Amino acid sequence: MDDRRTPGAGLEVEALGGDRWRVRVGRLTSHEVTAAPAALQRASAREGEPAEETLRRTFDFLLEREPAESI
Repeated sequence: MDDRRTPGAGLEVEALGGDRWRVRVGRLTSHEVTAAPAALQRASAREGEPAEETLRRTFDFLLEREPAESI
């Protein structure tokens, strides 16, 4: 199954507390991510972008280049 498709589709981002997040790529993979607020702010597309959206866009970028199992 190739999960590289419509950006953001099938991605779930969940705050775990502090700087930790869980990103699920459909039913394929689940990733625990540590992302400091300053890093999320630098990676954001616009001022005030929610951290969940920044992480979703980041995973979209990765999934355009690699299968979910490789991330």
